[in-house]
Amino acid sequence: MKYVKRLMKIMLRYWDRLLLGVISVGIISLADGFSAGVIKKITDIFSFISTAKTTHQSFNYVFDISTKFFHYHKILPDKIAITKFIALILILDIGANLLKSIFIYGKNYGYNSLIEKTAAHIRNSIYKKIIYLPVAFFDLQKTGDLTAKITNDVEALKMSLLSFVSIIFDSLQALFFIGLMFVVNWQLTLFTLLLFPITAVVIKKFSHPLKKASQSIVENISTVIVFLQESLQGVRIIKIFSKEKESINKFGDLVHQNYSANMKRARITSYQKPLNDFISSTGVLIILAFFTFQILYKNMTLGSFLGYFVLVAMAYKPLKNLSGFNVSLQRTIASSERVFALIDKADEKDLETKNAKTLTDIQGNIKFQNVAFGYKPDNLILKDISFSIKTGENLAIVGPSGSGKTTLVNLIPRFYNVTKGKILLDGINIQDISFQSLRNFMAVVPQDTVLFSGTIFDNIKYAKPEATEKEIIQAAKNANAHNFIVKLPKGYQTNLEERGLNLSGGEKQRIAIARAILKDPKILILDEATSALDTESELLVQEALAFLMKNRTTFVIAHRLSTIRNADRIIVIEDGVIKETGTHQELYKKEYGLYKKLCDIQFKMN
Repeated sequence: MKYVKRLMKIMLRYWDRLLLGVISVGIISLADGFSAGVIKKITDIFSFISTAKTTHQSFNYVFDISTKFFHYHKILPDKIAITKFIALILILDIGANLLKSIFIYGKNYGYNSLIEKTAAHIRNSIYKKIIYLPVAFFDLQKTGDLTAKITNDVEALKMSLLSFVSIIFDSLQALFFIGLMFVVNWQLTLFTLLLFPITAVVIKKFSHPLKKASQSIVENISTVIVFLQESLQGVRIIKIFSKEKESINKFGDLVHQNYSANMKRARITSYQKPLNDFISSTGVLIILAFFTFQILYKNMTLGSFLGYFVLVAMAYKPLKNLSGFNVSLQRTIASSERVFALIDKADEKDLETKNAKTLTDIQGNIKFQNVAFGYKPDNLILKDISFSIKTGENLAIVGPSGSGKTTLVNLIPRFYNVTKGKILLDGINIQDISFQSLRNFMAVVPQDTVLFSGTIFDNIKYAKPEATEKEIIQAAKNANAHNFIVKLPKGYQTNLEERGLNLSGGEKQRIAIARAILKDPKILILDEATSALDTESELLVQEALAFLMKNRTTFVIAHRLSTIRNADRIIVIEDGVIKETGTHQELYKKEYGLYKKLCDIQFKMN
């Protein structure tokens, strides 16, 4: 229930929508109560007239609005007065129903707006949380599962809330009608309400299995989405290995599991609903029996019977809807548990030390002091790493695959926090610097270029939103990107397809470099930025990188060792430990050195 309380707190942010719905429910109920009163009075009038005709009595009614809304008394015979009275109350009832129609719109708009606002708030909260979560979180999560939480889980939560809030409004309406029923006949109403404990027992009986079934549905649909996304992204691999049938069968199994989970919940609700309907129908029959007795032996008028029964009928629909309250509640709890479990995760803001420093400028000196790191504390990937790099130096990091090169540079912008030791920036422990402040002075050019939907212009400007068009074009020129951009049909305003598929690898990489140049970082990290390019593209990118690296503290991870010969210093890593340090010439002279071995292997391959 704690998640439902949190949802209610979010909904109370939009109290004006909630208030509109509550006021609308009240006016709708008043209009319905008025109609019930009209039915009672007209029935009593007709009953009296019928009796008068049968007994040949004279009759007349006078509508006296000054003393009582529906006050009337028998005086001299006047059929015209009776007709006028009936016409008047029918006109008033039409007016009441017109007012009711207007406020039905208010009620529906109010609670739909309330739910949409709540869903939007939750989606924004999830996205905000995801963006601020540490990179380590994404290493353990599937993209499809996160996508499912933002889309499917929130949509399921929204649909549950629509039903849940609708039932709350129905409850208010039912309470109003029950209040009127107490006014008309409190003994019978009290007896009628004795049926509620029986319904409550039924609801409690089905609560736990309903919750489990709802949770299973949410988890199953998430699994389906994850598999679907993986299949679409890896469709070429599926085809090259001729795994179409296996993929279809696995997807079919997942869909069947989701079907089974839905049917399990459907069976539970199918048991509960008719049972509640049976209890409600039995209650109505008991009410009818009671009224029959009252009319026959207690001089109750036919109008009182119909008026009360209309109130019962009006209360029956919202009360009947309450039988679905438990289903909606369990669905809401199941969806909200997954959503809030993500929202409650500790993000980078939680990992910042109190009074973290905000840097206004840096020199760019980096020092690793006995740094160790492992994704799990008992399984270290980097061990006792110590080195320093001065402002403007170019440090290359090489080593066999899986040696920890990328992990090492990921520690600098605090994509991961060190397990042991410390990293100093200009003598300050980076753990004591705010994340944003630290990263403001850094840029990363990865092997797999990330471009966002939008234009080329927007992608370069991403690094510096306040940049002028002149600055953006100059950055593209410095990155050797301007010439190919202007040849495109729309130049800088060319829209990129998903993941920039309408550009070559080299073109995408040069746009990424232009973006980094525009940021003008003090510290630059190049993670195998040219390893996936052809020779011609690599030359253009290397020229762009050479410009980007000028006067910056630069870390270079290179697959092609020929590209780092001019590095100021090279560190060689194997199994998470620094094995060698020096320039290209110094390291290559070591006859049995690891660097020389790696170079010789690569040169032979070339």
